[in-house]
Amino acid sequence: MTETPHPAPPEDGGDIAHHGAPFLLKFSAMLRTAKTHEVSNQAFQRQLRDFMELLHRMIDEEGREEVALVSVADYFYLNGNRIKAQATLLSVYHSMMNEFERRALGGIRFLHGVNEAELERFFQLFLGAEDTALAERLAEAVREASIQHVV
Repeated sequence: MTETPHPAPPEDGGDIAHHGAPFLLKFSAMLRTAKTHEVSNQAFQRQLRDFMELLHRMIDEEGREEVALVSVADYFYLNGNRIKAQATLLSVYHSMMNEFERRALGGIRFLHGVNEAELERFFQLFLGAEDTALAERLAEAVREASIQHVV
C-alpha cells in the first residue's frame, strides 16, 4: 500500500495556524466595538489592547516581519495558512468576509512596529470606508494618514 504524500506546510507556517481563529475573533470584536463606540472609549481600547497583545506576540515573539490577513475565494488566510471556518466561527467568518467584500479589500498586512495609535486611526478609516466611494480610496487614505505599519 502506498502512502498518500502530505502537502508541505506553507513556508511561513510555524505555529501561525493556531492563531487563525483567535486572530479573526479579536479583529471582529474590535470592529464590532468600533461601530458602536468611539476609538477613545474604554470598550474599544480594551479590544484594541487584546488584539495588539496577540499581534505583538505573533510578530515579536515568533520573529515575523508581518502578519497578513488575506481573503481569497471565500477563505481567510493568515500568513498563507487557511483559517478553517469551524462551526463556532462561521458567523464571525461570514461577517468578516462581508466587511472585506464591502470595501473591495483583498487583505490587510500588519507590519513589525505597528502601534495602538496607528491601529486606532486605521480602524477609523476602515469603518469610514463602508461607503463605496470611500472604500475606493481606503489605501490612499491610509497613506495620507501616515499609517506605515498597516497596509
